[in-house]
Order: sequence, then structure tokens, then C-alpha cells
Amino acid sequence: MRFTYPSGRSKIIQACALTVFLTLTSFFPKPPTPPCNPFARPFSGYTFIRPDIINRNAAYAPFFVQWDDYYDRNYFSRDIQKEENINEWIGRFCDQADPKDVEYIVYKAGFSELASIRTSAVDTKKLTPLPAGLSRNTFAEMLALNGCTEVIDYLIFAKKCEPYVVTNGDGWTQADRDVPTMLQLIEEGRGRFKDTDSHFVKLRYAYQIVRLAHYAGDWKYTVDLYNFLLPKIDRQKASIVFYWMVGHLAGALQQMGQPAEAAYRYSLVFRYCPSKRTQAFRSFKIRNDAEWKATLALCQNDAERATLYVLRAGGSHSHAVEDMQTIYDLDPKNPQLDLLLISDVQQLEKIFLRTRVTDQKHGTVQGMVQREGAATHLLDLQKLISRVLSEGQAANPTLWRALSGYLELLAGDRYAADKSFQRASTLLDKSKTDDQHLAEQIAEWRILMEILNLDPSREYVDQQAFRIRSYEGFKANPDFEYFLQDWLSTAYAAAAHPGKAILAAYPPSALGYNPRLDVLNDLLKAADEPDPVLLETTMEIDTNPDQIRARLLEMKGAFLMSQGEMEAALTTFRKITPIEASKMVRFSPFKEVFDEKVNRPLTDTLLLNRRQIVEQILTYEFKAKAAEAEQNPVAAWYYYLIGLSYYNMSYFGYEWEAMDYYRSGYNWLRLAQGPEFPLRNSPDGNRENIDVSRALSYFERALHGTQSPELAARATFLAARCQQKQWFSQPDTRYRPGSKLIPTLPDNYRTYYDLLISKYAKTEFYGQMVKECKWLEAYGR
Repeated sequence: MRFTYPSGRSKIIQACALTVFLTLTSFFPKPPTPPCNPFARPFSGYTFIRPDIINRNAAYAPFFVQWDDYYDRNYFSRDIQKEENINEWIGRFCDQADPKDVEYIVYKAGFSELASIRTSAVDTKKLTPLPAGLSRNTFAEMLALNGCTEVIDYLIFAKKCEPYVVTNGDGWTQADRDVPTMLQLIEEGRGRFKDTDSHFVKLRYAYQIVRLAHYAGDWKYTVDLYNFLLPKIDRQKASIVFYWMVGHLAGALQQMGQPAEAAYRYSLVFRYCPSKRTQAFRSFKIRNDAEWKATLALCQNDAERATLYVLRAGGSHSHAVEDMQTIYDLDPKNPQLDLLLISDVQQLEKIFLRTRVTDQKHGTVQGMVQREGAATHLLDLQKLISRVLSEGQAANPTLWRALSGYLELLAGDRYAADKSFQRASTLLDKSKTDDQHLAEQIAEWRILMEILNLDPSREYVDQQAFRIRSYEGFKANPDFEYFLQDWLSTAYAAAAHPGKAILAAYPPSALGYNPRLDVLNDLLKAADEPDPVLLETTMEIDTNPDQIRARLLEMKGAFLMSQGEMEAALTTFRKITPIEASKMVRFSPFKEVFDEKVNRPLTDTLLLNRRQIVEQILTYEFKAKAAEAEQNPVAAWYYYLIGLSYYNMSYFGYEWEAMDYYRSGYNWLRLAQGPEFPLRNSPDGNRENIDVSRALSYFERALHGTQSPELAARATFLAARCQQKQWFSQPDTRYRPGSKLIPTLPDNYRTYYDLLISKYAKTEFYGQMVKECKWLEAYGR
């Protein structure tokens, strides 16, 4: 089907873009996740643009495009100012000095060493040798042999200035300084400037003087010095130091409330001075349309105006398309257009290739382009690309055509994207390296298209995903795997497969953090499929279907145990094959342990797996009820054992693993925020079994049904412990578990402690507990 353009087709594309965006941000209903996740990691988004489709080492590339930490390692971490300065010194001395020697003299030599070089330089008979430490320094030798006293005097003066002009912040910011001394140095520098013949050295004196005034915070004086000194210097030979001065001038003008003049000069520094380009980019500031028009009015030609638009487009994507259109009008072949186009597409990637699962895993991030206007922004960018291609003015038309297809892919128009990729591919000359890179890029975008075409409602979608993972292009970009996980997870959720949705995006351990029956039931259905590829590749166990099914059934049964649904748990456990049941982990929840250690070696002779534990609890329940019917006090003992098992299998018991696959000790410090706690790599956080009300109810039944003071004391003590843990878990509790202080319980939470002390203080059990439990001893006092 074809649509008219721009009116009909643009509406379709915009609708597709909105549909894709809404699809990506929808997810299956789930329990509310705690709003604050201390484990969240910063995440900017996925990118499927290869850095080699453009010149990623272009001068402006570090400011507009992003590829992992490439520019941090190869650009921003370098001291470009030092590199340029050393190279300029070498150039002024006919490229004869060794760079390391120049670096030492300019940046590391002390006053005494510089003075010794000067002494040697003024010795016309050359009888005064350099000190031993400088005897092999080529730059020092050149200064001394050629009698370069003006250079040496400047280096000594610069060394004196350095402590007062150490760069802070962005390189041109104000700092607390010794202003009187700095003013004295300015006067000294002006005198030396006047007495110096070399214009190369005069420019550097001027730079030191202007820099001192800037850091002294006297903005008008900075401007006056610049205007006074610069006309007195012959600048026929270009020097980076001039732009260093311009940067300080711009900073002073900005502080004086002249933003347009400052922004214009920052743009000059950005354009011509690599060593100060980063500072200029960060300092460039336009606050409103009036300042923008005033800055444009200062430009001398279209090239300068284009630089302003490049700076604005690269710094804020809110005007990116408009600025690119203007740059194109001023200079259709401007090489920065390719960079700006890539930069803008990368911003759109972060929005359209982001799902709800991505936000759950990494936290929500607002891109530079607001999400609400993303579809309109994408459509405007497509119109610009269409215009550029139709006029045939692009410097790299094949790149623009390929990116046109990628934007169509992001907008959800995969048919149009496929056609654009085909047209771009026919224009490529595979014998050219650049075209080879672009062909590889298109191939990667086709892999992305395959991922976006995955339909979980189809029978073999898991096999398709497995095939996609085998592509070499898929393996070349690590973002593919993570995006595939997020996309599949979102698609599975939309297709009512919550289990597959979690397993597609998270490790299998996530199933046990906060178990959900709908998730486990969905995976159990998947385990019965003829070829359960997803389970076999993600469960990290043997691909034996009985083993996978047994693991899922045991997780489901453990969850039902934690909910007190023992009959349902037993039914679940009985579905596990005898062979797999024999491999189940064993526990000992019926053992009396009265200290608070939750991790201990098992020493009991009665070790039971989860199915046997449930059977034992149900057996005790049946015997207790039968004994009650006969008014037999032995019922109390059975109730006590059931309560003991529930407590021991709770978060606070040593056999917590019987009902929980993950326990965080850190949550002990924030029980009141539970029972669900934030946890990385879990879509729903981590649920802890901190509810001990069920155990408390059985201890109460044991207490009321027993005639034995000793059993009553035991039941009362554990009931008191349950009440204490309930108080720890209340939102209004100020006491924090782990404190060395004895918790002072409110009256309604110390019922059983009071009962134990008042009624059972003479029992043997009480005497034993007073010795072992400091809390009980304190309450007794």
C-alpha cells in the first residue's frame, strides 16, 4: 500500500511512531515496585549506529556523537592544550627539539634550572655549560646556544604566574586568588611585554597578563588589557595562544552581562582552537531569541553563522532539525551536517528503542528530546532528509538515504525501511572502504528489523530469536543482546506470557526473588511445548525437560508454602517425577533453635525435602485436630511443631530457604519498608517472608491447649518473638534491627513477653532462656 507524501504518508508515519512508542512503553500488570531503587544504574539507551560510517575522529565528533567511552578515552582524557602548546614551541624552533624535552622545560623545570639556562645563554663565549640534568635536553641546548633570553625570561615569568592561574572548573571560571600579587604580576608583565621584540613571545606575555586579570575577577580590566595589548602584536603567523586569550575575553564579557559578544567569541574558539574547544562548547550559552539574534548579527560570514547553528544543534536537540536546515541553506556541503544528523538520530534511538523493561532494569531516563514530541521531531527530521536527497546537495547522499531507512524503522514503517535499505544498497560501491562500512551498517539494521518483527503469538518465535543470536552482526554489537531481551520481554507480556516475559529479560534467578503464580504457570506451559528453546537456553540447567519442569514446580510449591497453601503446594510437588524428587534439597524446620542465627549447618537427624515438609505439616495438622476432638492435650504439641516450622522457614528462621530462594541480610535494616524490597535484576523487587502471623496463631493454639508449663513457656516465648518481629516490621517503628540497644516494645506488642515473665518465670525453660537471650533478661528486670 502506498500513501501520498507529505500529507497522507506523514500522518501514517507519525501514527506508526506513536504506536511503536506506546507499544514499547506498555507492560504486563504487576505488583507495584518500590519507587526508590538504590541499585539502579545510569543508562542512556541502546544504539545501533556504527561509528565507522562517518569519520568518528572528525574535529567536532566528540561533541555531537556518542560511542561508549571512545571519546572519553581518546579525546577528553587527553591534555590537548599541552600537546598543542608543545607542538607550537617545536614549530617555532624549526622542528628540531624533542617533544619530551620541550615538555620538561615548559611545564616541569624549576626556577633554578631556567636561571641556569639563561646564564648559559648570555655567555657569549659559551664557556658556561648547562647543568648535568639538562646537558642532553635538546630544547635547553637550543635556547642556550641561540641566546634566546627573551624566551627564557618569559618561561620564568610564566612559572611565577602559574600558581595564581591554575585552571578550575571549565577553564575560565572565577576562583579565590591573591589579587594584590596578581596585579603586581600584571604590571611586571606589561613592562616585559613592552621590552620584548619577539611577537611570538609578546603574544604569550599578553596571554599571561589577560589570564591574570581574568582570574583576579576584574572583568573590565581583562577586556581593557586585551584591547590594549592585542593591536601591538604582529599576528601574521597563527598561534593557538590568541584563541586562549579570546576565551578569557569571552568569559569576562559573559560576566559583564554581554552574552551575545561572549557567545560569538566562544564560537570562534570552538571553531579554530582544538585545545580549548571543550571549554568553549561548555561555556557557549544562549538564553533566548534576542541573544541568539544579537549573536548572529556579530558573525562576519556564513561560515561563522553556520558554526553558531552547529553549536546550538549539538548542545540542545530541541532546535536540531531547524538548525540543520539553516546550516544546509548556508552551506549544503558542510561536513558537520553528517555529524549532527547522526547525533539527532542517536537521541531518537534512546526514545524509540526503549521499552518498559528497559526502564525497569536501568531506571527511567529523560532524553534531550522530550518523549511527548518525539514522533513530531522524527517526522520533521525525515522531511529534512527527503529535501536534501531530492536536491542532491548532500556531501554523503548514500549515508542520508540509509539513515532515512533507519528513521522509518524507528517509526514502525518497516516496509518503507526495507525499500530504503534496498535503494541505499544499490548505490554502494563495495570496492570503497566507506561504502563497505555502510553496507555492514545496513546489514545490522536489517538484524534490528528482524528483532522488531518477532511475534510471540507465532509458534516458532523462540527458534527465530535463537537464529538471530547466531548472526555475526548480532554478536558484533553487544546492545543487540540486551535490546533483544527487552523487546522479547515486552512482546511476550503483550501476548499474555508473563513467564516468558521475565525469563527473556532477566536471569533465571529472578524467578525466585518475588515469585508469581502467573509467571510460573506460564513457564510450566512452555515446558510442555515440543521444543522449549527459551527455557532450555535460559534456565542454566540440563536441557532434560523433566529437570526444567521439576525446578519450576518446586519454585511454585515453595511459593505456595510461603502463602500457607499447603494442600496446593503438595499437589504441585506431587507432579515432580520420582527421579527429580530424589534430588530435592532437604531441610530441618522442626528443630528447636532459640538463637537468632539464620545461617547454620544442619545437624538434625530429621532432614526433609519440601514435599516431605508439607506432608509432615499436614500430618501434624490432622493429628492435632483429631486429638482436639478427643480433648487430648497432645494436640498442643502438634500445633507447637507446626508453628515452629513456620517460624523457622520465615525470613527470621534458620531454614528460610525452604520457602524462599533469595534472602537479603540488608533488608533486616529496613523491615518496615517490606515485604517487597528493591532489588537489581528483578522486575518486581524481592519479597521477604516477614509475615509471622501464621506461626503466631499456631503458638497461641499450642499455648491455650497445653497443660504443660514447660510447653506453655516455649509457645509463649516464640509467640513473644513473633510479636517482636511484627513490631520491627511496622512502618511507624523507629527501632532499627541490628541496633545494640534493647528494643522497648509497645504494650500491644509485648503481651507474650509479659505473660512469660509473670506466669512462667519458674519454668526450667525460662531459666535457660534468660541466660541465652539478653532481651528477655532485660524485659525480666
